Amino acid sequence: MKKTRNYHIAILSVFIAIVLIQNFVPILGYIPVGPLSITLIPITVIVAALVLGLKDGVILGTLWGAIVFIRAFTWPTSPIAPLVFENPITAILPRALIPVVAYFAYKWLKKIMNHRISLVVACALGSMTNTILVLLFIYIFNRKQAPILYHVSVDKIIYALLGIVGTNGLVEMVITAIICPLIIISLNKVIQK
Repeated sequence: MKKTRNYHIAILSVFIAIVLIQNFVPILGYIPVGPLSITLIPITVIVAALVLGLKDGVILGTLWGAIVFIRAFTWPTSPIAPLVFENPITAILPRALIPVVAYFAYKWLKKIMNHRISLVVACALGSMTNTILVLLFIYIFNRKQAPILYHVSVDKIIYALLGIVGTNGLVEMVITAIICPLIIISLNKVIQK
């Protein structure tokens, strides 16, 4: 039992290291596209949740959110990050909920559909959780800063945010839905040996 626990901690430590590297090595976690970034870190968080378990996924998501919060003050990932992610709710909560949505979606979906399809859908939902919640919190907390953030009037911010869902969010979701299941299936084979 002790060996299994130590093995689990070692695997979690590797995932933590990957999240740290993705946050601080350019292009590995964020691919800059204009004033925004295509975010790849949800892949790591979702993989951890579906391979190691919900608790470990939440640990990674929360760690990532805490890093985003700290970086908003020190080394932002995009021009709008200091304005948006200085709010801990916007920075941390969406990232902590990614694994929750992916985990429970997968648990429910695998009862009604093929294992691989349920993985694809759960991973896509996990990715969209981050996008939708971050943009919802931007709308709630930062809509009056719309002229600064998105160069649109306050009454047009909803259209700018929906545009982000349809561009960045969609790209992130497709990438996550393709890559995550492949990694999860491969890791499950290796870890369970």
